[in-house]
Amino acid sequence: MSTALAYDLTNPEGPVHDSPPVSIERGKLLAQMLEELLSRVMSSERGRLLADLLCAAAETASDEWQAQGGAAARFETFGQALAFLMTLPLNLPRPEIMAEQNGDITFEWYAGPRRVLSAILGPRPALAYAALIDASTARGTEPFLGRFPQILSDLLTRIYPERPDKKARAIRR
Repeated sequence: MSTALAYDLTNPEGPVHDSPPVSIERGKLLAQMLEELLSRVMSSERGRLLADLLCAAAETASDEWQAQGGAAARFETFGQALAFLMTLPLNLPRPEIMAEQNGDITFEWYAGPRRVLSAILGPRPALAYAALIDASTARGTEPFLGRFPQILSDLLTRIYPERPDKKARAIRR
């Protein structure tokens, strides 16, 4: 028999209580189910984005990152970035997800040298954004309330005026 720990994801301190032990057989079955679930999740677009986010957050915890003066991503920052990731419309081009020196997490859409949008999340429920679209710039801060911000949708429409997914749908009709 093994012992499992229950976690409260809002508590960065870790386990909140011990759960009853499970049998080895049930533990193996649970492990198989979890492996299958992770395989399915990680093969999806959102799963790949989650893997990118985990890599960016893990990078900030490395000795090399911190030796170069980088700050580790805070638990709250990771939570905000994960919540933002879950709101991303999947018909958008895939953003690059990276850590900033101050521990914030950036989602960046790059369509060319003068067509880029960055959304930066930190520990507070807000996001900062900056866009370069040809000769125009846009920047600001928006509250992040669990929905993909309309301003980002509008800017992405300008950055990607003819997205491949729109062309593909038009061809199929």
